[in-house]
This record gives sequence, C-alpha cells and structure tokens, in this order.
Amino acid sequence: MGPESALAHITDEPISEDHMIEYNENEKPVFLGHYWMEGEPTPLTKNIACLDYSVAKRGGKLVAYQWDGEQQINPKKFIISERVG
Repeated sequence: MGPESALAHITDEPISEDHMIEYNENEKPVFLGHYWMEGEPTPLTKNIACLDYSVAKRGGKLVAYQWDGEQQINPKKFIISERVG
C-alpha cells in the first residue's frame, strides 16, 4: 500500500466508489504531489511516487525524479535539494 509515514497525510473522509480508480502495477509510472510528505523520498508502490516533500515548510525538501523510461520507480533516482532557510 505504501510507506506507513504516508498514512498521516491521508484524510479519513470517505470516498464514494464512483471516485475510486485502480492503477495497476503494469501501468506507466505516475508522479503526484500535494501531500506534504516527510522523511526520505520513497515510492508509494512500484509505479507511484509522491514528489511533494514539503519544501515550503522548515526542514522540507524539493524533490524531483530522473525518469529514463523505466516501468518501476527506482528509489535511487530521486533528486533531493534541502530547503534553505
């Protein structure tokens, strides 16, 4: 399902079934944001990654990923810049 640390960023509000989607591990990698993650960037699943690591907050990181066409996200390909100030 993803890292335990992501659970703190997931709302408890119910989502109706017509808003639920399935994203199979055979699909192309997808990168998302708007979740204010913490810690070291890591894939949520084999092909889903969040790049929002709270750069606007003190201690946050600016995160990118160097994608070269691979099907599975490689944790070593995250590019991280620590927030200054």
